Amino acid sequence: MKKLIAILIGVLTTINIWGAKAFSEPLTITQKDGKLLTFQLHGDEHFNYIATTDGVLLCRVGKDYYIAAIDENGKMSSSGVLAHNAGQRTEEEIVLIGKQDKDKFFACQKAIETEEVKRGMKRISMPNGNSTLFPHTGSPTALVLLADFKDVPFKHDDATTKEIFNQYLNAMDTRPTHASDATLSKNIGSVAKYFYDMSYGSFTPQFDVAAVVHLSENMSVYGEDWEDTYGRSHSSRMDLFIPEVCQLAHDAGVDFSQYDENDDGYVDLVYVIFAGYGTSTGADEDTIWPQSGTPIVYPSGSQTTCFCKIDGKMVFRYGVHSELNFNPTMTTNYFNEDPQINGIGLFCHEFSHCMGLPDFYPTTKTAQDAGNPAMEFWDLMDGGEYSGFITVTINGTERKQPGSGYNPTAYTAWEREYLGWKEMEVLKDEDSGQRIELVSIDKSVDGTAYKIFPDDDENGSEYVFIQNIQPYGWNSWLANNMGHGMLVTYVNYDATAFSLSYNRVNNTVGQSRMTIVPADGQLISSYLSGSNKTYTKNEYYASFLGDPFPGSQNINELLSIPMIWSGTNMEKPLLKIKEENNIISFYYQTLPQITTGISETDKTDDSGTLRIYTLDGRYVGKSTRGLAKGVYVINGKKTVIR
Repeated sequence: MKKLIAILIGVLTTINIWGAKAFSEPLTITQKDGKLLTFQLHGDEHFNYIATTDGVLLCRVGKDYYIAAIDENGKMSSSGVLAHNAGQRTEEEIVLIGKQDKDKFFACQKAIETEEVKRGMKRISMPNGNSTLFPHTGSPTALVLLADFKDVPFKHDDATTKEIFNQYLNAMDTRPTHASDATLSKNIGSVAKYFYDMSYGSFTPQFDVAAVVHLSENMSVYGEDWEDTYGRSHSSRMDLFIPEVCQLAHDAGVDFSQYDENDDGYVDLVYVIFAGYGTSTGADEDTIWPQSGTPIVYPSGSQTTCFCKIDGKMVFRYGVHSELNFNPTMTTNYFNEDPQINGIGLFCHEFSHCMGLPDFYPTTKTAQDAGNPAMEFWDLMDGGEYSGFITVTINGTERKQPGSGYNPTAYTAWEREYLGWKEMEVLKDEDSGQRIELVSIDKSVDGTAYKIFPDDDENGSEYVFIQNIQPYGWNSWLANNMGHGMLVTYVNYDATAFSLSYNRVNNTVGQSRMTIVPADGQLISSYLSGSNKTYTKNEYYASFLGDPFPGSQNINELLSIPMIWSGTNMEKPLLKIKEENNIISFYYQTLPQITTGISETDKTDDSGTLRIYTLDGRYVGKSTRGLAKGVYVINGKKTVIR
């Protein structure tokens, strides 16, 4: 590999990384023997694996998939026996599958997770306590570099590629001008437009697409798996990739000293879009997993202060993602050999990490297996990075399925407040009995969102916030296809858990810190959906319709909200919830007032039937038949079932 002129500081033993959530749709490929194999990708950048729809672990070698062998230490390797779908397996395959010790394989990952929690991962401290987060106000400039490989070029020449991604990042029209060409754009807007809209114009980042560079090695060199000092697996060699990209850009005339806005000696951000496909959407293992991060140091490990130093500035914070969406299998089988440009959802997700937002999906295998409640498609920092339809052709039939990232979910009210763009109002006990209106915050800056604290303490860490999801702007796809109405979200904020260096918001099983309070009482995790899982994909997608209020089941009240971490119930009911002309209205009351009785018109729904809830606010149906003994809230009154 070409010798780098840039000064490498220390030895990169490990890197603090926040990776994209894996694309979870089933994929069907043709094995080298001509037979079809269907599988799913699971996990994220730190821990991911491939399994058939009936749960058989697979190992990819080249373009083909083999039955995985698990050794006594829980490590995976190829058995050398080609994998097939159930019903087409040889006796040899069946024997090998029976020998797969999945408990050891997953226990190996859990041991690594436990060690990380015990010791903690420490982000490198910056001189004078300066933050290395990318600014989130004004019009800062981010350096964007485009890089292809010896064996994987961009789909277009350098000039066209640069123009494509300048549109992708900076165009302020409703839809970039190249929308008619799938390799140029299918996104509904640009990255800059997304953040302009999220901030109501207070944050207008500029993305300087400064150079197209051509790396000296094949993609597999940079996409190689490696293990850090705890044995935790990583899917890409950023210690090789980032320095070489930066040096080549410098050689091409890029002046890195122009990208340090606060003059602290560090480039604010280097974001690289690389040619080809990424691992997170099912491409080969030797590709790169989209991610963002910084160098880090473990307490017992060696330290490095940056990737490299160029033009007197240190390169520290980075982000990377792929040129193309999905993977070669989908391109061949579903898109008739027509490559699709990547959705901006992936860029918006990784760029949000660079500004300080954590992941809201569970990032450990333990929490994922438990289906720990999170945000799913309702949040960009969870599945919302993949919002938007894919149009696929299977056996000559066209159909649509979620997963493109072409219409990413808008920031929630919490994220906008966290970044200082819009403050939520607080509903207090003094507001009890008042009719409250919710106008979508996606419609205009005059939209409303509210926080409700269990004890009226605005400094409390545990609360809920409510907002109105409607088909405006970036949430048009979400509201039209997944559900619309009043969305209630539970929060238990902890600075450590929400920090990038820890990034464990929803990893404590049974004690999520950021999750939806579903109107119908059912929140299905993407990790529990799919073939051979608790729920089918169709059930998973259909479940979103019941999350907002009134929602698909016309649930017009929320009587009690469980405070997950404190173990108490917040009894500040939201009553007479209505959705009319895209506006939500409700009455806010406290429990002492609700026990005096609700107006006669609210005692039944429109059909004259009962509406029954548990004391923690879960809707349990319209009939007392079959209910366990206990206290319930029936049409607004506490009732004892004996």
